[in-house]
Amino acid sequence: MMRSFLIISNISSHHLRRSLLGVVWIIACVGLSACDNTIEPLVEDGGSSYAIHGFLDMRSERQVIRVESLRATVLADTEGLTGVEVVTSDLMTGQFNVWSDSLVTLDDGSDGVLYYADFKPIAGHEYRVQVGREGEIKASATTLVPSSPSFYIDPTRGDTLNLKQQVYLVNVQDQPKQLTMQYTVIDVGSESPQTIPISYGESGSQIQDGWTFDVQLSIDRFIVMRILNRDTDEQNVRLRRVSFSLTIESSEWTNQLTSTNLENAHGFFGSVGYYEYFWQLDEQSLGVMGFLDDQNQN
Repeated sequence: MMRSFLIISNISSHHLRRSLLGVVWIIACVGLSACDNTIEPLVEDGGSSYAIHGFLDMRSERQVIRVESLRATVLADTEGLTGVEVVTSDLMTGQFNVWSDSLVTLDDGSDGVLYYADFKPIAGHEYRVQVGREGEIKASATTLVPSSPSFYIDPTRGDTLNLKQQVYLVNVQDQPKQLTMQYTVIDVGSESPQTIPISYGESGSQIQDGWTFDVQLSIDRFIVMRILNRDTDEQNVRLRRVSFSLTIESSEWTNQLTSTNLENAHGFFGSVGYYEYFWQLDEQSLGVMGFLDDQNQN
């Protein structure tokens, strides 16, 4: 039996959210850059019985995929998903999760079934999802969550108007996504830290063993001061912490047409790794930027 009935009036953009309603966009999207809200419930080869669409996301405590039963011929009836069980196994630890189901209505009026489970994927671990009823050959798919890159930084360079710091990510083959700097600061007259994110998008360039990009410290400081509604000449804002985060997609995202990770199934199943790095700026660099040093209070 389906556990709940949801009305979805609009499928939004590209980010998997923590709530079930927030993540329902993956019903339509099998890639970050292309969406198709139709899953054709017909399989011509006769060997696949289910369509699986979704991915595991290290940013989320709740994982969600869409499952649909396929039919072998146009005249055959769709069997439905009553009694179908979805189980995910961590192939490194043996830990498994049994997923719950939820019936949804899409904005085109058609019904769909989401399966969800509350766990957070681990970087570098491989997961297998299996779909099926007791006694039948189950559909399955595997994905290897990208491992955390090694992180290195150069000393800062430049002056007040052009202070930079080069960051290196080692063991990264593809373009990192959603590069974001985070500056945790304490405003004048406040004791409450405030974290200000600054998006770098997909900046940087590939090097022999990874990826590199420049942190624009002077420009970022200007943005932080504008957000705090402070004059850029003020030097009484305290810097508590600097960090940056990024996501890396599993190989399935770039090999969707040739991916071989699905068995007895159609669709898409991949993963997205999320990583965050912290470091301290030296006292001289902070002076050039115009921040007070509060980093040791972390």
